Amino acid sequence: MLGNQVMFGSVNAARAHFQMAVDDLRQAHQRWGDHLNQLITHRHHFTDFQEALTHHPDDEIKTVIEWQKELTKDIFPCQTNNLPLAGPGIEPRWTSSAKKARRYFPSSTSRVWFTVSHGIFNEIYYPRLDRACIRDLGLIVTDGHSYFSEEKRHADHQVEFLAEAVPAYRLTNTCGNGRYQITKEIVSDPKRDVIWQHTQFTTQQGQLADYHLYALLAPHLGNRGAGNTGWVGDYKGIPMLFAERDGYALALACSVPWLARSVGFAGQSDGWQDLQRHKTMTWRYQRAENGNIALAGEIDVQAENGAFDLVLGFGLSSEEPGTASAPA
Repeated sequence: MLGNQVMFGSVNAARAHFQMAVDDLRQAHQRWGDHLNQLITHRHHFTDFQEALTHHPDDEIKTVIEWQKELTKDIFPCQTNNLPLAGPGIEPRWTSSAKKARRYFPSSTSRVWFTVSHGIFNEIYYPRLDRACIRDLGLIVTDGHSYFSEEKRHADHQVEFLAEAVPAYRLTNTCGNGRYQITKEIVSDPKRDVIWQHTQFTTQQGQLADYHLYALLAPHLGNRGAGNTGWVGDYKGIPMLFAERDGYALALACSVPWLARSVGFAGQSDGWQDLQRHKTMTWRYQRAENGNIALAGEIDVQAENGAFDLVLGFGLSSEEPGTASAPA
């Protein structure tokens, strides 16, 4: 057996045995994380199988011949699964109390208030000032290969009013190692339960095509990080990310196409974990139920030369924020 070069085929076992294997893999992932993928040191397309069989580098542990790349990029967890394997996520926590800006517009009919810290939205409140509904909403930048940067941690932040006495702000986040700058103009709609963020992503090193940009949203609906349910869906044909808990709901839409979307459990199968490990979105989870969840989406940053709008709507059912987030 030690001399075998190729393993091919399937195991002759009953359904119950496969289920036992899935359960064991789930437990292993919860305990040790991405250990299975780390054992795969080299990957080859099936047209290059001879190289896989004849060339054995010193660091080789396991080599995989990929027949369908999108299905084999990660052995575990499988990116085509509808549901993430781990839950309910790590213990929920609130974000920094060092607020740099807030929105309060007493004459409006909107029931949404927001605060800003570290260059991003953190707690957003709906339908009252004592009901926080998200932990934070920020952006992550990668190059798809080796670079990972989270704007709230790895950028310098500047906050200014768009105009005197107007509860709208311009946030400028400049990458600490000089690779990009993100400029945001943020405001809440005075008539709808919606937060609007116009964003311009500008490169300071390389070209726009060298970067991938992702939105990461942590719902904490009704003042609670636990017990949230999120899913990938659409409203009247518009792709969105949704979450709800106990009569509170939100929906996140983008003015340019989403290139990928996923919902996972925080600290285990969420978009941050995926991007930090792989520098690109390899997981495509469609729904995560009853836990501490995070919604993630890749933004088509080249569609409008780095410009796009994120719209976050709130309501008492999933239809309400979908209507609010959809273009007027």
